Amino acid sequence: MLFLSVALTGGPHGLRPPRLRRVEVADDWLTLELTDGRHLRMPTVWSPALADAAPAERRGWRLVAGGLGVAWPALAEILSLHAIPIRRHPVGQSATILQLPKAAG
Repeated sequence: MLFLSVALTGGPHGLRPPRLRRVEVADDWLTLELTDGRHLRMPTVWSPALADAAPAERRGWRLVAGGLGVAWPALAEILSLHAIPIRRHPVGQSATILQLPKAAG
């Protein structure tokens, strides 16, 4: 299972934090659409299960925890929205996943 880490805030006045609305998985990228209109992208290689999955398996996602996560039951993979490292952008703009440093090889 894949678990990453950084919290999203709900904005001013304690509004409810954004939730996941939709998920798309391409060969190289996972795109998450949030309820506040933002889109987050991360490389599928961060999740070996998704990187190695067949297209039909990648489409087999479902939202969990009230939209705070996404699961691929056939792959035994769960991704928590509150655990994705992102750069903050104003509501309605796309966000970019922070690139983690590559391990020394």
